Amino acid sequence: MYVVNVKDVEKRVLSSHGETTKYQLIFGRGSEYPVTKSITSVWVMTVEPGGTNQPHSHEDEEQVYLIKSGEGTISVGDEKRRVKEGDVIYLPPKITHAFYNDGESECIIIAFGAKVP
Repeated sequence: MYVVNVKDVEKRVLSSHGETTKYQLIFGRGSEYPVTKSITSVWVMTVEPGGTNQPHSHEDEEQVYLIKSGEGTISVGDEKRRVKEGDVIYLPPKITHAFYNDGESECIIIAFGAKVP
């Protein structure tokens, strides 16, 4: 069993996703605990007000975002939608997506990625 407290995981910037989003990789490839098999990673994103994780896509991974706190706009393909605390968003593979924090406070997102065949 692995138990990781988010407060103990360093926040880091991924250059391909912009400077205004900090990532805390909990489980999965590139983490201290690469224990998951079909789930490629579990992480927390902290998006600053006015920030974004930049439009991007994943060829072989689907993702789920859970908005823990804050609000913003999610873009998935040609669709845009306002999201807030408690909303859960499915992001299919091969579709460009991005989160934009257009609120006045940090937005915390818990995210999961899973490999698709």
